[in-house]
Amino acid sequence: FNFVVSPNIGNGYNLNFSLVIKDAQDTTWRSNVTIPVTQCVLQHISTIVSDIPPGGNNNGIINRGETANLIATIRNTGGATASSITAVLLSTTPGITILDANGSFGSIDPNNNGNNQSDPFRIKADSSIVAGTMAQFRYIVSSGVYVETLQFSLPIEIYLANFDENNAGYIANPATSGWEWGAPTSGPNSAYSPPNCWATVLGGNYANSANWTLTSPELTATVNNPTLKFRHWYS
Repeated sequence: FNFVVSPNIGNGYNLNFSLVIKDAQDTTWRSNVTIPVTQCVLQHISTIVSDIPPGGNNNGIINRGETANLIATIRNTGGATASSITAVLLSTTPGITILDANGSFGSIDPNNNGNNQSDPFRIKADSSIVAGTMAQFRYIVSSGVYVETLQFSLPIEIYLANFDENNAGYIANPATSGWEWGAPTSGPNSAYSPPNCWATVLGGNYANSANWTLTSPELTATVNNPTLKFRHWYS
């Protein structure tokens, strides 16, 4: 038997068939057959801003007038391998220019992540953009007949650290057995922005009379009266 499955059929959809067999005496046997469809399903996970000199100042933020590479991480939550993934980046935010819209992610097996670090997107932020603007991006990913549009946003001239991909350069004192970066297994048992966070012990309670510090990299304010906001959990 031979059949063709529409590219619009989603992952996990069941194809139902009825098989009818007859012999020379016209005796009939009937059997129902179900075949599940497996398809890749790609989701956006995070984006890293790589603004190394000479185009940027290497602070991981899109500053006005900067040129930066964008490295997106995606996850395949489907049931089939996403092969030879390519993507095209778009933005409707005034002042954002796409210098290199094309990125490639290689192949990603089910329940695995991948990124375009070897072929990043490249953008330029005009110096006229208002500080605090959330630049909106979308990128169209393709793998064979599978096509999906993913979205993310990034702040302009605003320091943002969610600790997903790395510890953001924060320094813990003491260096061990105090502040820890990673996925928590106690307290809330989950980071506000999964999977990682900084915590006073990722699994357990902090020590009595603890005197620990966690110091961020040096930050330069580009606007008057800057404010700092952060998410924290305590009990």
